[in-house]
Amino acid sequence: NMVSPRAAGSDLGGARARDIADPFFNELRKREIGRQHCMRAGCTHFMSIDTDEFYQRDALRAAWQRMVAGGYDVVACRMRFFFKFPRCELVPLDEENHVASIFRVDPLMPMRLGHPYPFLLDPTRRIFGCTRLLVLQRHELEMYHYSFVRCNILSKVVNVTNRGNYENDLRTFLSKWPAWRPGQPLCHPHPYFAMRFKKTRIVPNWFDVSIGPEFSL
Repeated sequence: NMVSPRAAGSDLGGARARDIADPFFNELRKREIGRQHCMRAGCTHFMSIDTDEFYQRDALRAAWQRMVAGGYDVVACRMRFFFKFPRCELVPLDEENHVASIFRVDPLMPMRLGHPYPFLLDPTRRIFGCTRLLVLQRHELEMYHYSFVRCNILSKVVNVTNRGNYENDLRTFLSKWPAWRPGQPLCHPHPYFAMRFKKTRIVPNWFDVSIGPEFSL
């Protein structure tokens, strides 16, 4: 009952509902609990974001105002990904994946795994019944994803929801991680990111992220 009745095989990565790993349902349930709390608190909109996800304040405010004015159900945007150091960004930018950033609160729009959307989107961040979707361009809104900026990278790869996708040798990745520096060949454990990103570039520390002097470049 947590999978969208409209989910097709492609929306679930080719899997059947009974074959989906428990972490996906655990994450979906937490997002749905948050949505219900917002609904009970009288919120009109909500965000379901993780602690390693950031947005530029002015761009986010403008996106929300445009969403309200247009009566949209969901705002989605593209992402930027960072690796080990807060100033180390993966390139070229990923133009295929999107993230649902803001949702309209509606009792008839629960979180449902794999609900169909017209582009690649986090399967645990989809609401059922969305009919008005606002997809913003990079100059309008981006999510800054510091997914691999961690003091404890082992905790990340052990607890990540899509650990089953980490087909590359985790032992090799963990052995290379301590000495890895920008300019060296990328050693990403997820096959999609290993294929997508070929190098890194140094950018400002947009959100003053600090996880210790050894990660300050």
